[in-house]
Amino acid sequence: MNRAHRIADQVRSVVGWLQKDSASSQFVTKGFLSPGEFVEAGDQLTCQTPTWQWQSCDQAHQVFWLPPDKQYLITRNIPCRYRIHHWEKNLIKGAHETREGWLIPGPLPGDNEEPATGPLTDEASSPAGSVRQEGSGEQDAMVAGQSAAGQVVVKNFVDEDEYVDCGPSVLNGQQTVSSRTYDLSITYDKYYQSPRLWLFGYDEAGVPLIAEHVFEDIHNDYLARTVTVDPHPFTGVPTVSIHPCKHASVMRTVAQNWVKAGMKPRPDLALFILLKMVSSVVPTINYDFTIDVEMPMEEVP
Repeated sequence: MNRAHRIADQVRSVVGWLQKDSASSQFVTKGFLSPGEFVEAGDQLTCQTPTWQWQSCDQAHQVFWLPPDKQYLITRNIPCRYRIHHWEKNLIKGAHETREGWLIPGPLPGDNEEPATGPLTDEASSPAGSVRQEGSGEQDAMVAGQSAAGQVVVKNFVDEDEYVDCGPSVLNGQQTVSSRTYDLSITYDKYYQSPRLWLFGYDEAGVPLIAEHVFEDIHNDYLARTVTVDPHPFTGVPTVSIHPCKHASVMRTVAQNWVKAGMKPRPDLALFILLKMVSSVVPTINYDFTIDVEMPMEEVP
């Protein structure tokens, strides 16, 4: 992390601590989430996708605008069997760019298959280096109360049933690729009033990945624009993250297009929107996402 970025990050942190929360929701007008809306969105995520869990933290890192037992969200031991360069042709084919600069990938192998289900053993360490834990299985679910237009099957995510392997992965029966796992966490950025995704990876031996190796799993279009390495706000460990500076503009577009379509804007679905956006940044990380939310976007002409 360079000096200018570190200073700017410290300034944003101070401003975030001092700024007051709006008395009314700004989800539709600005794409912002209040701390309360972030908690509601986190509750929805953990309810519909139980591999995601709320986490507390030590008092030194605790923030007062979130409940002590709901400081951030985490899901562990997420498989990543292929490096990004193996997928570039599939990612570019059929992809389109939104006005906010997000590249929505085209169909990947396995998109026409049913979502993978069944038990998933969770044995990865957290970014703070905690003891490996048992996790819960994936669940197929639809978001309660969503209109029929929003209840669509999962898209743009790889079906794990298409690739059955143990240990190193084999691509097209020729090239062996080391299988990795990731711990993903979502925090609330007070300055940007948006959720922020963090990625902490491990190699096939369970050794933490350095940032340069994590970059091998991130789409090149985003490395210079939206990916940073910063201390995780609740562990202090340097961690790769998807910077939240553009998240609000995407949330606003989705919310306003919901309104245009006659649908009720739902800030409690914000984290599902975030995960769908991030699927274009890290498309080879197969995190538990068996729910899809209609995400109307305007394409760049």
